[in-house]
Amino acid sequence: MDEKKVYYLDLQTLLTLLHNKTGTLTTKAKIGNQNVMGSISILRGEVTSCVLESPKGTLYGQEAFERLKPLQEWQVRFEDVAPLSQKSPVLPPASANTKQPLEPGKIAPMSPASTRANTGNITPNLLIVPHLMHPFNATTLNGYNAQQLTILHLVHSLVDGQRTIAQIQDQMRLPGETVRYALEVLRQLGTIAY
Repeated sequence: MDEKKVYYLDLQTLLTLLHNKTGTLTTKAKIGNQNVMGSISILRGEVTSCVLESPKGTLYGQEAFERLKPLQEWQVRFEDVAPLSQKSPVLPPASANTKQPLEPGKIAPMSPASTRANTGNITPNLLIVPHLMHPFNATTLNGYNAQQLTILHLVHSLVDGQRTIAQIQDQMRLPGETVRYALEVLRQLGTIAY
């Protein structure tokens, strides 16, 4: 069951308070003279992604996190996730007969061995440069929770035809296996190619 709360704390204090929680932190604020929107996903208290959107562009990862640190009003939506003992992929592998990868899995990073067992060797070459084919459309991904959609959207937004898979992994605060899995789901959906 999802639960929503508003906290009036700086980011570091809030993350300490949420040390074992999973959910999404969002804020709308003014930094300098710009209106910005920030979004941070946490999984069991660990930051998995961070985005700062402003009229001048979008920042990701550590750079976004540093700029969001001093903000002191955060809306937090908590999510229930499976215990650590029930590991499953961020997203399930797509069936060979379907374009959409289909039933959402629970969010938990996969080990490299389980990734290979479920999907074959996903993106073995980290120097591959993925290219955008179509815009990201969350409405076609019914059944995925907000955190899964956030991961897919963030990974998709980093695909620019210039960044390698290794560079995309470096910019996300997620395990490499999770990022590669998200890339494979996006590839199977036809929104990216490599």
